[in-house]
Amino acid sequence: MRITSATFSMHCILLSTNTPRLEVRRIIGDWGDGVCHSYRRTLPEKVKWTKPGATGVGTDRVRRATGLLQLGEELGEFSLNVTEDAELWYLGAVPNNGWIVTLETEGEARFRSPTHNPGTWKLSVTYEPR
Repeated sequence: MRITSATFSMHCILLSTNTPRLEVRRIIGDWGDGVCHSYRRTLPEKVKWTKPGATGVGTDRVRRATGLLQLGEELGEFSLNVTEDAELWYLGAVPNNGWIVTLETEGEARFRSPTHNPGTWKLSVTYEPR
């Protein structure tokens, strides 16, 4: 099949007067049990990120952001085009280690968790036969 579009959607509530820039980037390398700001995994042994918070560009996360969004005062549900990443994962060109969603400039926001509010993080993929 051929992926024609992929959209990643989430809900965000801005908690500051600043309008921070949100970025979504593919994670490089695997991560797992006990993942946190300092470690990509803690079990069965601790393995650190190259830089805390997976901020190592080119080592922890890819150099170019998949999606960028300047958060505004009225922000609620928003979507980013992630077609390129979905195609890369589907074709096996890069491993699927997920994305990291970060605020890259000063500000504060709250993202609704899928465990507390099911359906608020969505990945919609449209495809067609080759």
